[in-house]
Amino acid sequence: MKYKIDWLSFTVDSERDVDFEVLKNFGYDVEEFEKINGRYFYSLGMTLGNYVNVFFNDNKSQESYTKNTVCYVFTGQGCTDLDKKIKSEWNKLFVKLLNDFKAKITRIDIALDDFDKNSDIKFDRIEKHLKNGWYRSSKRSYNIVKSSDVEARKLGQTIYIGSRTAKNGYYARFYDKRAQYIEKAQILSDEAQEFWQRYEISYSKEKAHQVATLLSLDNSVD
Repeated sequence: MKYKIDWLSFTVDSERDVDFEVLKNFGYDVEEFEKINGRYFYSLGMTLGNYVNVFFNDNKSQESYTKNTVCYVFTGQGCTDLDKKIKSEWNKLFVKLLNDFKAKITRIDIALDDFDKNSDIKFDRIEKHLKNGWYRSSKRSYNIVKSSDVEARKLGQTIYIGSRTAKNGYYARFYDKRAQYIEKAQILSDEAQEFWQRYEISYSKEKAHQVATLLSLDNSVD
């Protein structure tokens, strides 16, 4: 099994991030980014391969709660790329973001990849326990999403424990990553050829910032 950070987003005061210093600090060349439309109430944006995205405002922005900040979004692939650039030294990254740039962390997803085809974690068993209430958790709500092809063959499923819109800022997600790759015609790594399940906790808002603070103290994501 392997842990990884699979999503990271944060905002930085634009006065602390002149000319996108955050990107430069972590080994990116701003010239390699392409312009895109703004999102999240930001008027402008730029991207590196759609996996590292940056959103910001021009001087005409009227959104008072975004106009003085720059928003960074590293997708799953973006986090993999970032991990290589920082040589997996996530604690140093968070120390830099929190202390030097005074960043506000808005989302962190921590994933555990399971490649053991004899894994004891069976989705059918989890579904049975959830439906019968045979579990203990502060999260009492759950949702199970199953996908199939036009011939009604099962492709995979995702189990959510807790709500993705929860006000307290976190929920769990379990899904068949191998099935997701096959459905999207993506190339599987050698270790994922037979089996690949992912177990993930997504933190947002204050919870994300708390997790980042803890990660700044310890280099291990485990």
